[in-house]
Amino acid sequence: MEVKRECNRGKYKLLLATGLPLERGSYLSSYQTNAHVAAATFVKLDVRADQVYAVPGRYIENSRTHASALALRDWLKANAPSVKSFNVATLTIITVSIWIAYKLYLFIRFHP
Repeated sequence: MEVKRECNRGKYKLLLATGLPLERGSYLSSYQTNAHVAAATFVKLDVRADQVYAVPGRYIENSRTHASALALRDWLKANAPSVKSFNVATLTIITVSIWIAYKLYLFIRFHP
């Protein structure tokens, strides 16, 4: 998987998996959120478990990307305020809009 190769190649200290709650009845419901599914997947792919954190966002009808970006911003403020740079990996075709949303919300975090 590309994310694992990137983690091994780069000098990353954290791999933060974002995502919103899973729908009821999902066969993955024991994980509760897509963030937890992704984090568990990364660990199964041998990304170091001490680097992987699930950062779940709150359920929202619209703008799921923005909800995840806000959750990431809040997590970083509380748990890793010294982070100055990041990279985004996604499986969706809207990579550019995800990158812009994350950059916007994290820029607001760094430059209030």
